[in-house]
Amino acid sequence: MEYKIPYKTENRTDAPEWGRFALHGEIGRRIAFYNERGVMSAHAREEVFAEAQSYFRDQQDDALRVGYWRGEFWGKLMLSAARVCRMTGNEEFRDFLRRETYALLDCQRPDGYLGTYRDSRNMIRCSLKAGMEDVGWACNYNWNVWCRKYTLWGLLEAADLLDDRHILDCADRMAEQLLDDLEALSVRLKDTGVMSGMPSCSILKPMLILYRLTGKGRYLDFARSAADEWEREDGECPNLLKKALDAVSPIRWFDRDRSPAAREVFSGGEGTDGDEWIAKAYEMMSCFDGICELYRVTGEEKYLRAAERYWEGLDRYERNVMGSVSYCERFWEAASHPDGATEICDVIHWMRLSWELYRITGRARYMDAFESAFVNAFFAGMYDTGDFCAFFIRSHGRPYDAVMQCKSRYQNCCLNNLPRGYVNGAQAAVTAGADGIRINLPLPLEAEIDSPAGRTKITVGEGYFTSGTVLVSAEREADAGEGRILFRIPSWSRSTAVTDEEGNLITGESGTFLALPLLPGRHTFTVRFDMTPRILDYEGPVEDLPGTDYHVQRWLGTKGTQSEVERDIMLTRPMSTVRRGPLILARSKRIGSSGEDMFSGETVWGRGMTASAEDVREEEGFLCRCRIVFRDPAGETIAYDMCDYASAGNFSSDDPRTFTLFV
Repeated sequence: MEYKIPYKTENRTDAPEWGRFALHGEIGRRIAFYNERGVMSAHAREEVFAEAQSYFRDQQDDALRVGYWRGEFWGKLMLSAARVCRMTGNEEFRDFLRRETYALLDCQRPDGYLGTYRDSRNMIRCSLKAGMEDVGWACNYNWNVWCRKYTLWGLLEAADLLDDRHILDCADRMAEQLLDDLEALSVRLKDTGVMSGMPSCSILKPMLILYRLTGKGRYLDFARSAADEWEREDGECPNLLKKALDAVSPIRWFDRDRSPAAREVFSGGEGTDGDEWIAKAYEMMSCFDGICELYRVTGEEKYLRAAERYWEGLDRYERNVMGSVSYCERFWEAASHPDGATEICDVIHWMRLSWELYRITGRARYMDAFESAFVNAFFAGMYDTGDFCAFFIRSHGRPYDAVMQCKSRYQNCCLNNLPRGYVNGAQAAVTAGADGIRINLPLPLEAEIDSPAGRTKITVGEGYFTSGTVLVSAEREADAGEGRILFRIPSWSRSTAVTDEEGNLITGESGTFLALPLLPGRHTFTVRFDMTPRILDYEGPVEDLPGTDYHVQRWLGTKGTQSEVERDIMLTRPMSTVRRGPLILARSKRIGSSGEDMFSGETVWGRGMTASAEDVREEEGFLCRCRIVFRDPAGETIAYDMCDYASAGNFSSDDPRTFTLFV
């Protein structure tokens, strides 16, 4: 679908056209399996989509004074399904998505409203007292605008996929009606919903997409006004743009501490209106997804500067041991915790933020972060059944299975978002721009990509997770001009070398790109990465948190369920993790490790050890298996059979001591 409004600032590098890239190897196998068993299955079409659509007919999200979020499910399902359809080119599935979208549009009111709240203007959170009376705890939920965001975005994705003007017109009417509601209420967007309006304000991204498709200035004005409320001189919460410039953990933005009392605040406290500052990770990163889009649309540097500084704060203070960000779905200086748990939606949106900043700037650090989250935390949460996922992933124990939300049979936020994550990973592997073709993730793949110098077919072989030696071939049309190929040198690889077909050895600096000329014809390059295992000792103190702590309760899971773990496995002393190449390694009962050994508390931490890898191999169902030998300065050794963390516990387990990434 053609955009009426071009970007004022184009991306520096971008993905190939849909249908021109495919991942192979173990990651490609997992993606194809999930597409078949999960996204495009008869169950997904006949049961999952049908249930999500039914909520628009029933409109029960505001049946109580506490407002729920069933309205998000259809939009998330459509976002995922449309992107899978683009990637696979499945015409039969495309026809289904057209029918599904038109069936949803039958629920649209004459005035344009399309939602799961009967009262479209019910956008303000209820009191904590009302929430206590309705649901038995101090809850003040209202997710009306958040739900409409996802419905709008799903419609836009469907309209673009199907090149369907009628769907776009319905999305346009839906958005106009929302703005009319806000004006009739004389309410700012940030004053709607919960969590200082962040869920509502994340509607910036689809509103800006709609602006570019329709050319209606009202949508750009709306996005600007919402962003203006984030750079207030009076510091009114959440003030995202101004606070982001501090590049610290968001939990520090409003003088909140990490005391037990502060930790226990969730929906508010006695005597408050229930809108205490909550640095909720997924919703906040979604807002910065919109800020990145606002930068492209306007070209105003202040938006990019804020997004980059925000990312820097998360990278420094919120990176967890699983390769992503956040601790138990919130920003709470996750880097200062020796263990970790993170929601899959947080992983996906950390990937999205890193990807958007990478597209805009081309800076290697963003792709380093994307890779770490994708091949570790993301795939750890994508279950090997091909149709399910974790809600939270943990550093050890077992994953926290996705739980069905809002009394649904099939709906969970992470489950519905999941395919967007792996499609994003496939898109990111190879990109191109004015400076050439970039090999970002040297995974087994094939891609055809256009650059200013002409079309190029890229093939990448196996080896990135095992030998560390990868063969890359680039085949260019005979009449193509001279171009460049850029190889990302990961920050983890201490020494990286590329050998061209003439035998020339070229080395690159970690955390940068190595650029080589690319002439017409077929050319091959061999890339060798430093795969020496790296021991990472936790450097901070270990807090003994009270049992009433929100994060402890969230980490342990719901008592008596499949996902519960025991308090005594939370770390009480510093331990180490080990990485080899881009992968975090783990021990697991899946590969024969015993629970007694994994959770004995014995550690290599602080012993000045080095590590080497033996018997490194590929095996179906794993990204890598190996034996890691740890050696202390006196020559004494300890050896463990290990595998990639992403495969150590990527399944629903009835054993609360299934795996650990600690040594």
